[in-house]
Amino acid sequence: MPATVAALLINRGITTPEAARAFLHPTLAELPAPDLMQDMKQAVDLLAAALKTGQPILIYGDYDVDGLTGSAVLFLFLRQAGAQVRAFQPDRLTDGYGLHGHLLDQLRPTLAAGQPLLLTVDCGITSHAAVAKAKQLGFAVIITDHHQPEAELPAADAILNPYRPDCPFPCKGLAGVGVAFYLVMGLRSQLTAEGFWQHQHPPNLKEYLDLVALGTVADMVELTEANRILTRAGLEVLGQRKRAGLASLCELAGLTGPVRADDIAYQLAPRLNAASRLGSAATAFRLLTTDDPEEGRELARQLDAVNQQRRELGTAVYEAVRPQAETAVDRGKGVLIFADEGWHPGILGIVAARLSREFHRPALVFAICNGVAKGSGRSVAGIDLLGMLACGATCLKEYGGHPMALGVTLAADDLAEFTATMEGVAAMVRPETLVAPLTVELLPGGQDLEELVAWYPRLEPFGVGNPEPVFAGRGVPEKMRIVGGRHAKFRWPVSDRTFDAIQFNQLARKNQEPPQAKAMDFAFSLRRNTFQGRESWQLHGQAIMFLTSCLFVIILNYT
Repeated sequence: MPATVAALLINRGITTPEAARAFLHPTLAELPAPDLMQDMKQAVDLLAAALKTGQPILIYGDYDVDGLTGSAVLFLFLRQAGAQVRAFQPDRLTDGYGLHGHLLDQLRPTLAAGQPLLLTVDCGITSHAAVAKAKQLGFAVIITDHHQPEAELPAADAILNPYRPDCPFPCKGLAGVGVAFYLVMGLRSQLTAEGFWQHQHPPNLKEYLDLVALGTVADMVELTEANRILTRAGLEVLGQRKRAGLASLCELAGLTGPVRADDIAYQLAPRLNAASRLGSAATAFRLLTTDDPEEGRELARQLDAVNQQRRELGTAVYEAVRPQAETAVDRGKGVLIFADEGWHPGILGIVAARLSREFHRPALVFAICNGVAKGSGRSVAGIDLLGMLACGATCLKEYGGHPMALGVTLAADDLAEFTATMEGVAAMVRPETLVAPLTVELLPGGQDLEELVAWYPRLEPFGVGNPEPVFAGRGVPEKMRIVGGRHAKFRWPVSDRTFDAIQFNQLARKNQEPPQAKAMDFAFSLRRNTFQGRESWQLHGQAIMFLTSCLFVIILNYT
């Protein structure tokens, strides 16, 4: 392979031909076996028995994309196998995350007679009281989850979670949908061995991988090991547009060519998540499971409209607080905290994420209602927001999540005290942690870029654990012009060649005069664009530094 490609692999810890071959050409045959997961046999036996006896099955899945896709995988497979199955998602705003006993109370009478089977997706690993309630109601309980368990596990009949200390499954970082898919793998294998499919063809599990890729990328787990194999194959399936609802959603999102991980993260996942933020997650679940093209188009239109509303609400809040955030950063604040009574609680996490990403520090955004402040927080690499919250726990009613994203509730009257405490904790963060790093991997020549373009699809999908490479060079841009009011578009010289390039949000305000062409350092990534069936490559700017008398030093991570 070209030396540039080899360097990118080495930077990712891939140092042998065998490891390089597995990375560049992942195959489903390399997936670890389902029976390596603790309690897989118990879970499969319970489901197989339910299929044979007509036992009602209730799938209780989380309302985010990971939970929705995992629920869809199980629902579609079990329905095809003839199960008496129903799927349910709690309400994000009124119920909140997790398995809730009062909801099981309401759901139990709606199920057919007989001992029901409760199957959780992306939740349940810490739900001791709710699992106990389910057992009181007569449920057999299977938990599928990927969050960190506590020292004591709930009293379920089977618990599938790679993070269990006693679980020998080698790939710990599966998303919730990945765990659900592994359960389907194990069940299909056992049913085949028992001759269950005598009167029908067994489901082709590869056809479910579009859902697995969708949930895996949306949940931002590492795209390595089994996740890379599942996502790579799933993106191919997703690109075939075989699922009615997802095909319509891709069309509305303007995705006409192959689907990439970025397309999921920035186009598909936000539309699916919008359903639970401003409405009901059931709409997104129906889109994922319908086989009716007309229903798929209508549900896609609904999700697109809700997502547009979500964007408008989120943008209004963001624009309102952004000047205050700039002032806070100028004053050296290491955490951003904002609250208001008029904000919709469904968009708080999105605003917090946008603030955290732009200003590279933790951000918490609260909506106040009836004297209670409910908020969402997001953080950046190197700052444990959950640990920071523990320092302000004396005035918190409840909180939970993980170091990078969480929810929190407290009395509105305690917000000032909470803010002062958090700012005090953030003041101990090292200043360099509050600056977004940019790691440049290569200074390629023109021939290098052309070789990279040919190999790039084999390096994908990019995401957590396999970051998109960033390249850099020095030169004078050609034919620079402004597009979209604030974006700089130009031709960038690399050796004896030039390439189309764009730097988004280059101007501080819209419709400024474009900067004069002069020498600059340009850090960029490679992006593949498909328009009207034609594919082209473009350099997407990550940073521009116009050269003055200063000396800019780029530190290369080049092995």
